[in-house]
Amino acid sequence: MHEPENFEGSGLKEVMVLASGGLESTTLLYYLKSQGVKVHMVFIDYGQKFNAQEHMRVTALASAVKAESFTPVFFDEFATLFTKCALTDDGRKLAVPKGEYGLEEWKTTLIPNRNMVLISIGLAVAIEKECQAVAYGASQNIGSFENFPDSRPVFADAMNVLASLCHTSKLELLAPFKRITKTDVVRWGLKHSVPYELTWSCWEGGEIPCGSCGQCLSRAKAFHQIGRLDPALGFDIV
Repeated sequence: MHEPENFEGSGLKEVMVLASGGLESTTLLYYLKSQGVKVHMVFIDYGQKFNAQEHMRVTALASAVKAESFTPVFFDEFATLFTKCALTDDGRKLAVPKGEYGLEEWKTTLIPNRNMVLISIGLAVAIEKECQAVAYGASQNIGSFENFPDSRPVFADAMNVLASLCHTSKLELLAPFKRITKTDVVRWGLKHSVPYELTWSCWEGGEIPCGSCGQCLSRAKAFHQIGRLDPALGFDIV
């Protein structure tokens, strides 16, 4: 098993987590608490099709982890800028791709510069809440499509430099899963009783996960690789 980066002894006391209610960001909450860090949470509604489900899950998780603070930010005008992304097309003219993703399917789910925007908002909220760092749950993909550009280790490292320069006091950007796979994240989470049944990763905005979009299949595969069923989906992949 590949382990997340260790922050014990770093001097970090309070960290703002970019929380989406998804698999990685939820594991991140529990991981930081295991490192003795007090966690704050910010949820950003940027107009994604699945914002209602994410907001509901994040609200429940804030209570479950006894977050020091929970800040919802409504930035839904961001989505109106993009007409070629299946995740933000409010007219639903673009269907979320199903099944294994190739390059074309991958491109339709790419929100331009999303994580840089969300991290920037997170840094501003972190400053207000007197946190020393912002953390996000980027990990390495295990599917057939490559990592989103703003989930790569090189991106996180560059944003960490910017975080150290953006304010009068130095901040950090933490991405402890950036060099491990989703399977490794799940393995750590199951060992530490992360409540994956509370999480939501589906790119559709329905009442239950669709089970066939790229995110549903990616997390199902992560559980499958360690011989477990995803409790949020309730099925195995074959």
